[in-house]
Amino acid sequence: MSVVSAIALGLSSAFSPALALDSFESLTPVGSATPSSSLALRTLPRLPQGDLLPEPVNPRWLQLSLSQKKVTLYSGDTVLKTYPVAVGRPGRSTPIGEHKILTRYKNPPWKHWDKNILIPAGDPENPLGTRWIGFWSGKSPAGNPAVAGFHGTTPSARSSVGSAASSGCVRMYKEHIEELFDLVSLGMTVKVVQ
Repeated sequence: MSVVSAIALGLSSAFSPALALDSFESLTPVGSATPSSSLALRTLPRLPQGDLLPEPVNPRWLQLSLSQKKVTLYSGDTVLKTYPVAVGRPGRSTPIGEHKILTRYKNPPWKHWDKNILIPAGDPENPLGTRWIGFWSGKSPAGNPAVAGFHGTTPSARSSVGSAASSGCVRMYKEHIEELFDLVSLGMTVKVVQ
């Protein structure tokens, strides 16, 4: 086995969560390398316990203001874009708190939550429009499974943007949801504030 193979095997084993990190305090060169060789393995530094890599940091995040009926895209503390939205109506409010983007779909179909009605993607009566960005999954006030996310509107519902009119989701103009869809990613933070 070459020194390169030994290094690759040693490092991949050292980073395996199934193995104790302490067992790799010192490694002996394998194969034709000698201790005087510049490629010889000597000692790996003690690795930190716990997670080996920090969580990736995405400086972009969204803040949804229910009272102002707008969503703002930030990069760190810098405002990149702000869009008007429709939010959940009284009794069907949009979930407040810190969430993460869970799903992203182009041309999603829509299934009515309490009727067995499916409206296919591309149908002009599909209330989700052309994009879905899901950020919450839980239970409705009645205890049924529910989701919330940003989505487009039907032509007849465009006038609802700027009001509290939805069943908990966040309605956006078609051109705005399509733009926002390309600017966000899975796992991005969504802060919903009053």
